[in-house]
Amino acid sequence: MKSFETANNPPQEEESSFNPEQSELVDKAVEDISRGNFDILKAIDSNLHKEIALKLFELGKSSFVAEFLDKFQDLDHKAIALKLIEAGEGDSVAEFLEKFQDLNQVIALKLIEAGNGDTVAWNLDKFQGLDHKAIALKLIEAEDGYYVAANLDKFQGLDHQEIVLKLIEVGKGMSVVNYLDKFQGLDHQEIAIKLIEVGEGDLVAESLDKFQGLDQEIAFRLIESGYLQQVLNNLEDSFLDTQEDNFFLK
Repeated sequence: MKSFETANNPPQEEESSFNPEQSELVDKAVEDISRGNFDILKAIDSNLHKEIALKLFELGKSSFVAEFLDKFQDLDHKAIALKLIEAGEGDSVAEFLEKFQDLNQVIALKLIEAGNGDTVAWNLDKFQGLDHKAIALKLIEAEDGYYVAANLDKFQGLDHQEIVLKLIEVGKGMSVVNYLDKFQGLDHQEIAIKLIEVGEGDLVAESLDKFQGLDQEIAFRLIESGYLQQVLNNLEDSFLDTQEDNFFLK
């Protein structure tokens, strides 16, 4: 019998300890489950549930294991999740994430790599012992930076300025501007300049009401790009030295 691979141990071959009657029960259970009858698990010794799950994987019916994980007993959920992801069923783990217990950083990173970063970000509390900075940077690297910004309140210990600049670097300036009020301790001047430098000055101009402490350099660069009215409308709240005459004479 092949055991499930865990996050730290490769799969190992084990000699089957089941007698012919138990093997027959496993085969019958797999057949019934394949037809949608999961109630059979209630009538079968939980010691056989792991073997039934393995058989379902072998038959290409691994999604059943995820969907009805709560009906199986004595399974290693981390090992099941890892095996599902490696079988191309990361979507099944994501869809039925609430049924999994004791997931960790390894599973979170694997899900992000498999294209399910949104699920990780929305459900950070489902994973134990996370390095939130590593998860945030991995999401940004995987082009899922929007979900970091949208779920910023769930992440702990982040350097918000660093995260914002990383988001801008990978083309997620819109996410930065949309959630600018959620980030703390930001240097708005640096962020505005960075957005302008990467060709997203329009985001600054159209959201000037969210920025504070900007200087003449930002104003003139926006004006040169055709955003005079936006600058004038936000002189008092967004820019330093708000006396209009003095501002433009300097």
